Amino acid sequence: MAVLKRFEIWLLLGLMAGAVIFALQPDRDVRISATQSEATPREKLADRETSTAPEKPAAASEKPVPLEEEPVVRVEKIRVTKTQQGRLINLTLLGRAEGPEPIDFNSDKDAISITSDKGDVVERFFRPFPDPAVMDNEQASLVNLQYWLRDDEAKFLWVNVMNHKLKAAIPE
Repeated sequence: MAVLKRFEIWLLLGLMAGAVIFALQPDRDVRISATQSEATPREKLADRETSTAPEKPAAASEKPVPLEEEPVVRVEKIRVTKTQQGRLINLTLLGRAEGPEPIDFNSDKDAISITSDKGDVVERFFRPFPDPAVMDNEQASLVNLQYWLRDDEAKFLWVNVMNHKLKAAIPE
């Protein structure tokens, strides 16, 4: 066993053992900064919420003004390309996904449905390699989709996204 007498072999075995031990350790947060204190951000938020003074009741003459919430999703833009057999609709949506996970419109075909003003279902335009169409649940994101409309007389579309019904006018 002349191989075990070499220093490089023992060094390599030691490094491999260290790598295995490091890989088998449980996960821990190693991000440490000089400004970070002992409390986690969740604990700080909980302390801030419990330490605030109770709000004083509003006077009878003061009525709370309801804040208008921004819609979860909206039709940002529609582009139409006319052909002899119908129209190619490029639909751009802006919004956030509701729920704990993002929505991939390419894999989840039931997440969106479109009907014309006459009630006809508008089908997706087939593309063998579609562009990514994912709506994030944490921040607003743009999603581009393509549809094929056979009806040349339709004036608007009903877009049903995540149980929100939107009306979108078709430009001429």
